[in-house]
Amino acid sequence: MLIAVVGCSHTSQLERVRDLETSAATAPDGWAGATVTIDPFEDHRPAEAWEARYNRVRYEHPEHAHAFSEDDVVRVGDLEEEYPALLARALPTGAQVSLGTAGVSEFVVRGRLLQSTLTSKARPILAVPSLVGIPVVRHKIKFRVAVELYRAGSPDPIWSETYAYSDAKLEGLYYGTGANRTIARAALRDSVQRAANDISKVVAAQRVSGGGTTTTTTTTTTAATGGASVEWRGEPLPRAATST
Repeated sequence: MLIAVVGCSHTSQLERVRDLETSAATAPDGWAGATVTIDPFEDHRPAEAWEARYNRVRYEHPEHAHAFSEDDVVRVGDLEEEYPALLARALPTGAQVSLGTAGVSEFVVRGRLLQSTLTSKARPILAVPSLVGIPVVRHKIKFRVAVELYRAGSPDPIWSETYAYSDAKLEGLYYGTGANRTIARAALRDSVQRAANDISKVVAAQRVSGGGTTTTTTTTTTAATGGASVEWRGEPLPRAATST
């Protein structure tokens, strides 16, 4: 029963995860004309894809459960390939952005998927009370991804950040359905939009200044939306508002 709750309902359209709607970052001065290659990300998530118990199911690779789908769309694809493609769409226009190792670029983006744990816990004893609005399922997402930016041909990154997002939602008669997919999409969209915003700023700054290095200070903050948090590794950058 619980697996059916975590999965998505019947839909009529098939898309890739990379087709998820997202907002493109604003192009800073110096971005226009840049050439950027985004490599497939490394998958450092637990090998165990999922675990089911009597009242709980946990997905470490939620894309395999179509967790990024919507009511009328099923989204498929492995995140190690879909995340870079979605990130490419979120970067500002005006630059040449390619996927994989094809072509010659000034900058290369690489990354590591660290966590994408989606947990759903049901309370079967509340199945009848749920008819009057008591929630019966609690969904929780924990998402972490590390993103690095390199000058082409350099073994060391000029910038790196780890983005973390955590959120939980209830599901029931008065809470709506599909909360698991809502928070999964929000987690993915949050890190992609923040990474695109930061990458474009660093690339533009590097092109304007002709190079240089970033600082190695580390700070942590909590975003104003969705309970997301971002851990900086490198020079702190201003944040643009994002919607989830």
